[in-house]
Amino acid sequence: MKRVLVMASTFPRWEDDTVPPFVFQLSDRLSSLGYEMHVLAPHAKGAEKREQLGSLKVHRFRYAPPSMETLAYGGGILENLRTNPFRWGLVPSFFASQLFSTWWLNRRLKFDLIHVHWLIPQGLTSSILPAWISTPKLLTAHGGDVFASKTGLKKHIIKFVADRHDALTVNSTAMGEAVTDLTAKSSTVIPMGVDLDRFSDFGGHRFDADQSGAQILFVGRLAEKKGVEYLVRAMPAIRAAIPNAKLTIVGDGPRLEALKSEVAQSNLGEVVTFAGARPNDELPDFYRKADLFVAPSVVASDGDTEALGVVLLEAAGCGLPIVSTRVGGIPDVIRHNETGLLVDEKSPDQIADSSIQLLRNRSFARELGRAARSHANVNYGWDSVARRFADAYEQLAPETAAPDESSIAEGKAA
Repeated sequence: MKRVLVMASTFPRWEDDTVPPFVFQLSDRLSSLGYEMHVLAPHAKGAEKREQLGSLKVHRFRYAPPSMETLAYGGGILENLRTNPFRWGLVPSFFASQLFSTWWLNRRLKFDLIHVHWLIPQGLTSSILPAWISTPKLLTAHGGDVFASKTGLKKHIIKFVADRHDALTVNSTAMGEAVTDLTAKSSTVIPMGVDLDRFSDFGGHRFDADQSGAQILFVGRLAEKKGVEYLVRAMPAIRAAIPNAKLTIVGDGPRLEALKSEVAQSNLGEVVTFAGARPNDELPDFYRKADLFVAPSVVASDGDTEALGVVLLEAAGCGLPIVSTRVGGIPDVIRHNETGLLVDEKSPDQIADSSIQLLRNRSFARELGRAARSHANVNYGWDSVARRFADAYEQLAPETAAPDESSIAEGKAA
């Protein structure tokens, strides 16, 4: 059984966490394919330092007293640094602890492969591991680590990191093009996946007979690149055509208060519901009650945008009709007039027109929903995605001798 170390900064801290679980879900599927999966992630207050989470052995590195470990999670490291510049003081200890933990775990457990998620900070850390560590390294980029890194020092760091890994995967065509522009290095497109057992087609959606009570859903981080304000601004026009149509916003983030203020000023307080961040296990219920999913993503002021859109995969898995925008990796998932409708970014009028079209034309909406479900099933189911990553693992780490049992015991004891 090959032993793999997964490095990530977005990983569930405990059961029913609201942190996106895609690294956990991928690693768990790879475990079922016969790999011994270890995960190294930042510690956070309330989390265990070491634990068995499902089939995964999780190691969390400490970089400050628990009450001060606020660099990761929430909206992610870059957002946390923007909202509180004092957190820059945590960066040196974060990198030092992650670097030492990676070296120490590899020394004790002798991994066959290191799978690094995100170019920064994990990729930078693995790039400066001691030269005598010859363990193959697979680097996976996820979006903000590429799209928001096209100029200045960040661009040089990205090239430095990419050049020091044995292979690189990205989760969409657009990200692959961006990586090539930045690094001149080729990459393989392997997306993140969706749990098609949990996010399943519910056999049609509710639609009132006159569509007057249609439920529109948004799920995601309330950050600039998600463009939620443009969906809010589309609601008056949608309501004019579909009386009593309502919007539920599931998520939290730095733009929450601004969105609530805009809703109040637009007299939409009884129309828009803010459901807050919800555990991942609760999300299928929101999709089940919806008639339409809208993801109005934009290119943010720093260049960041949607690399793929896991929530789009969830909505597609549920067979929902979808309206989204032509940015980033979204066109890989939403093919206009085939698996959903695409509009220009920052266009409330286009969002309203497409939403009204799908809420009024139920047969077309269901046709798009079925096609989206089929597209997700073929291309984004976790079993298929995990097998593609397993192929990448095998190319980098050919068959080796069985691990030494004494090293396993030593690692467990430590």
